[in-house]
Amino acid sequence: MTQTKASHGIHTAAGYGGLSVTGRVLITIGAGMLIVAALAFWFGRARSAAIALDLQERAFVEGMPLTGRKPVFERKGDTIRLGEDRVGRTSVEIEGAGTAALYEYQVLEYVGEPDRLFVPASARDAVGAFTTLWLTIALALVAVGLVLGLVVAEQVKVPINRIAERIRQMGGEGDRPRAAPGKVESVEVLAHSVGRVSRQLSQAREVEQELSVRQRELDLAAGVREALLPQRVPAPAGWRIAARHLSSERFGGDFHDFLEPSDKLLGILVCDVSGQGVPAAMVGAAARSYLRSELRSGVELEDALKRVNHELGRDVRRGMYVSALYVLIDLASGRARVACAGHKIPLLRVSGGDGKLRTLQPEGIALGLDRGPVFDRTLKVSQIEIEPGDRIVLTTTGPLRMPGATGQELGEKAFYAEVVRHAAKPPEASIDAIRSLLEKHAGTADLPVECSIVVLTRDPTG
Repeated sequence: MTQTKASHGIHTAAGYGGLSVTGRVLITIGAGMLIVAALAFWFGRARSAAIALDLQERAFVEGMPLTGRKPVFERKGDTIRLGEDRVGRTSVEIEGAGTAALYEYQVLEYVGEPDRLFVPASARDAVGAFTTLWLTIALALVAVGLVLGLVVAEQVKVPINRIAERIRQMGGEGDRPRAAPGKVESVEVLAHSVGRVSRQLSQAREVEQELSVRQRELDLAAGVREALLPQRVPAPAGWRIAARHLSSERFGGDFHDFLEPSDKLLGILVCDVSGQGVPAAMVGAAARSYLRSELRSGVELEDALKRVNHELGRDVRRGMYVSALYVLIDLASGRARVACAGHKIPLLRVSGGDGKLRTLQPEGIALGLDRGPVFDRTLKVSQIEIEPGDRIVLTTTGPLRMPGATGQELGEKAFYAEVVRHAAKPPEASIDAIRSLLEKHAGTADLPVECSIVVLTRDPTG
């Protein structure tokens, strides 16, 4: 099996070629004890031999004055064999000197001269005599140290493995194989994992901060979006109207609105704003303010939109724009004037007579792209007759741009067919059907693109 890299998580020491806790403790303590044992062996045997020789020499020197003196009391002694010779050893009491040991060589003869004691050279080779003793002591120290190290390592291994397991869980590796029972995690791996988890926590804090900023942006945009949408949907006699804004996480400034310059007129407005996020929402808010102010005045549509374009062009940065589709309906006659400022989706009208779909998209460029000359020159206003039973649909580009699971957009054909298919239904039911189509195409109830849809029907008896 291929070994997993250290960056993928915590694994056994064997997987990294590192030392386990037990091995590291044993090597450390063993090395220390070897040094201590070597020093004890080297110093101890030499020092012990020196002490032994010193005591031996002191015994000889201190015993010489006692030689020749008569003991006052003797205890039964024993015999020390020296090859074929024998030395008798007796414990004696000497007046004024206390207890002493009397050694008598069996062939020793006294003459007039003082006896001399000769010590052979082998008797001074005490260092060799202590070598085995101190070597045994040194090896015993090393053995005891290793045993203690093993005990300590086993005690340390349990919390180390618990820490390793916690870190493995914190690192999101709950599905990775654990170390085999009895295996101790490598110290290097544990240190690496702690560092990795520390980096992950740091990254998590950064992500949390980003999400906090993002959430504040979402809250701000949500507030702006609510301000963009109308508070109510008009309900004029002889007409049925439904409107809905389908929101998305990829929020922008798209909106719809209703204006009532008089009791006899109803204006319907849908707008697309370029860009995403808070900047688009702010541009949408500014555009809505300008449009409501000018279109409510009841002046000619061309003049109102030209003034809006002039004001908005000064406020938005280069590259930002707002497309708009506006229809102003005479509620009594059904006549309507339609203006399009660069809006990509035309006004959709399904005839109540033959059920066919017709589109209307007058000329014009988006608001804010040009401060005057080009916008003023290209803007056109068209007129239509909304007959009883006719269905009118205004929408932003969201439904057509709605991506599916494979990334393919819904497109005009499928959207227009859905509008026609449900043209006989009440406006609310028609919007519900359109939303179901968008959710089915996107594969989720949370739409990836926002959109505004307004559906208006003139009663057949109107």
